[in-house]
Amino acid sequence: DPELRKILSLTTADLRFADYLVKHVTENRDDVFLDGTGWEGGDEWIRAQFTLYLHSLLSSALQEDNERLLADYGAPFVSAWKITHNYRVWFSNKHPGMTVITPGHPFQGQYSVADVKLRLSHSVQNSERGKKIGNAMMTTSRSMVQTGKIVGQSVGGALTSAKSAMSSWFSTLAQPAPPASSGPEPVAEVKP
Repeated sequence: DPELRKILSLTTADLRFADYLVKHVTENRDDVFLDGTGWEGGDEWIRAQFTLYLHSLLSSALQEDNERLLADYGAPFVSAWKITHNYRVWFSNKHPGMTVITPGHPFQGQYSVADVKLRLSHSVQNSERGKKIGNAMMTTSRSMVQTGKIVGQSVGGALTSAKSAMSSWFSTLAQPAPPASSGPEPVAEVKP
């Protein structure tokens, strides 16, 4: 559904958040102080990150003149959320604890080259054309690797032959020359 796709499209701040989560979950950590705790990148850590994300969204929704704060969450998403029963029930209650939570997206900030790379990567991975290009790249990559192995074997064999030929040629050059003669040997006179 194109309308749902528009509502659920990720903002740059959301892409930063997702990238942060993926990096921490897939990263190998060799920290003496965290050894055996399994906190960062673990289930509880991920839950804490999403809790922060949602609390920041809710805190932003309570602010006066909050359009700029909520833009990092996606204006179409926030607009769709504000017309739901969930939002009306939540907004009608008092939330004194929300005053201590900093409003705004946890990953808001200035755009950078890394953001462009994230956006491009996300667009390519999530579009039909991008998936086709990705599959074609994988097929081409596999073919190149296989061709490289075959060429490498034949070139490798030729290089080995060339090395041995050069090596034997150099070894003949390095051998000492046979002693040179000082002219024709005298012929002994034969008497009858």
